[in-house]
Parts: sequence; C-alpha cells; structure tokens
Amino acid sequence: MKKVFQATALDENSSFLELFERYQAFVREVNEKDLQKNWTNIDRDVISPIYLIDELAKFASEFKTQVGQSYNPAIEAFIKKEFQIEEDVKKAEDKPKSKAKANAKPKRNKLLEKGTDIVIGILIGASFNIAMKKEVLKMRKHKVRA
Repeated sequence: MKKVFQATALDENSSFLELFERYQAFVREVNEKDLQKNWTNIDRDVISPIYLIDELAKFASEFKTQVGQSYNPAIEAFIKKEFQIEEDVKKAEDKPKSKAKANAKPKRNKLLEKGTDIVIGILIGASFNIAMKKEVLKMRKHKVRA
C-alpha cells in the first residue's frame, strides 16, 4: 500500500486523505465475530456482510471520483512497473480470423485499462486487512505507515 501512495502521490491530496481516514474509521469498527453472528442468524442486529460489502462499494466509488483522470499517468506508471508491462496494447494475433478483426483497433492491456480500479482495490483491501489485524495505519501527508 505504501508503494501505491508513493507512486501515485495520492498522499499529497488532502481531500483523498480525508476520505481515506473516513474509510479507515469505518473499517476499524468492523467486528468479524459480529459479521459471523449476523451471517449465521445468531444476532441480526449487528453489522451484516451485505451491508459491509455495500459500504465498501460506496467507498470505492468515492475513491474513484476523488482520483479522477488526473492521476492516470502516475497510476499507469505504477501498474506498468508492478506488473512488468512493456506495451500498452496487446500483441495482435498472427493471422486475423476475419477482415473486421484485421481492421479493428488493437486492444489496450486490461491491467492498464483498469489501473484506477486496481489501485483503489489495493488501497481498500490492504487497509481493510490492516484494520482486521487491529493494527493502526498512520497517515500523514507524504507518509503512510502501518
């Protein structure tokens, strides 16, 4: 997660950090035993797994809005480095099966195409795991520490 912040400079975006702090506060309140109680119908008054997933999706959407297009070059550079991608487009097949495919535009690498989603997924997943371990993620502008 530290790599993501360093590579994208998201730790310099104060509104993104505020949203990330709200997310951290939310996930610190999640109790895995309560989730299990709800899932097995022992206690339906505690947080449900479905509610948790819905809230995570809302945060993901908010993160995506915050990141917007302005971070695409940094995110692409991060994805290329981490997944060792050298070309932005997939290599064409040796012989196209049809004339339409021969004239079609080359397809962009899906990892690069979905780079923002991947970065947000890394941030959400890694910080969720840190919270479940009861570790505290310390956020300061320009520095992230678990």
